[in-house]
Amino acid sequence: MEMQLVAKAGLMKALSGLYSSVEDEVAELVINGLDAATLAGHPPVIKIRFWAPGEHPLSPNGPALSVLDNGTGFTPEVIRRYCQLGESAWLGNQRGIHGRHGIGKLAAMALGLGTYIIITRADPTQGIAMVQLNMDSLHTPTRWKKLKQERPGFEYLPKEGTFTEIFIPNFRGGTTAPKLQSQLTLRLPISPWEVTVNGQHVLHRQFTAQLKFTSEHVHVLDGPIQLELGILDTEAADDAVWLVDKELGRLVCRLESIRRAAGLRGALCDPRLVGSISVSGLAAFSTPDRDGLQASFWSNQKGEALRNALMLWGNQEATKLLGEEPGTNDGVMELIQKHLGLFATAFGAPALLQGTTTPKQLGSRPHGKRESSEGDTATSRRERTPREQHPPQASTKPRIRIAERDYEVWTFTILSELPAEVRRGDVIVVNLGHPEVKRLMSRRHAAPLTFRDGMVRWLIEAHVIATAEKNQEPSRTCAEIYSLYNRVIPK
Repeated sequence: MEMQLVAKAGLMKALSGLYSSVEDEVAELVINGLDAATLAGHPPVIKIRFWAPGEHPLSPNGPALSVLDNGTGFTPEVIRRYCQLGESAWLGNQRGIHGRHGIGKLAAMALGLGTYIIITRADPTQGIAMVQLNMDSLHTPTRWKKLKQERPGFEYLPKEGTFTEIFIPNFRGGTTAPKLQSQLTLRLPISPWEVTVNGQHVLHRQFTAQLKFTSEHVHVLDGPIQLELGILDTEAADDAVWLVDKELGRLVCRLESIRRAAGLRGALCDPRLVGSISVSGLAAFSTPDRDGLQASFWSNQKGEALRNALMLWGNQEATKLLGEEPGTNDGVMELIQKHLGLFATAFGAPALLQGTTTPKQLGSRPHGKRESSEGDTATSRRERTPREQHPPQASTKPRIRIAERDYEVWTFTILSELPAEVRRGDVIVVNLGHPEVKRLMSRRHAAPLTFRDGMVRWLIEAHVIATAEKNQEPSRTCAEIYSLYNRVIPK
């Protein structure tokens, strides 16, 4: 059998600079392995290994990296789909599948010298096969070769069952086993898995709060909406609440990508939340890049019903989960509120959020079933009719404009090397756990201008770093920071 990669028009240009780190590239391969194991019906087990130069026969002159999974293996259908760059290899029910864009093979190429090797067994009764792929495979078919497991250097491969190993000869480095192990904790999905790096287990993040909720049947949506939301002990940049097509089980888009188009606001948009919102029939309305919903969706009856359901039930349950809002009693938020006028003078006032309106008939009563994290099910005591529905007020978080972008400002502890960072597109989180923030706020008797200057710099740095071009020169980034800083605080 032959393999020839085929790229969708314009895809290679669009994917330039796709990954920001080696850890991101390896995480992409691991997630593909998790998906393969999920489709095979197995609890995912992924083994990552660093190989010294010459330790593996396929990389005699340089170091290597391998990612071994217990998934389906490369069946003929998977091979056909895999060869389409920009097309996911998985068909049918995609429940629990996290890869969406079909670009994991580019991560494999980036980790080495543009070449990687697939070693697989797709049929437990058959032998092992392997194929070498590179960018030339976009133009020239590559044939599979049979591999005898008794061949010296390959004894570590599974003796039975299906599997796939992505092997990177001449691994370019850029990370270590301990660093990769810790970083994968922040990059892998919140689902059951076992991942090891050189035999050491990657740790799971833990939920500090969690809930499940199923609404009443919504006729226009062909069923209820299902919420699974949580707050993690460690917050990472890629965390999100996802919209999921209930029938396919497919991730459709992040909630943040539709926030503006849908006019969403309230507790459900809190940047600490992670989880999923399952709704029937969403996949048919996803955008071509599978990172949003078509604009026309929100002007039809189905879109309006989903918006109202999220504003009512989504905010209701998110508020229960979050409890008291963060940052309302700390000095940092008070400092931000005090100096909002500086940004308005420099850049203008941020755009107003859409006005509050009363949701229209949802086709159901607004009560539902809520499941606790232990799985107990409870029914809301109050059963209100749709006429009594009152959506939550617009967010009370301070809003600022920097250059031409508008942000909400939040304050809580995040895992970041920055005192403030843009999260989920239009939220700047001031990192209460950052040493610089702690140090400034502990200086009770510092001059007022010291607090003002620090806060302004944190917010501007967050904006500039978030909007900087890929591989932008540090000198240019610094120049942009000081240019905007001097607009807010003229010399």
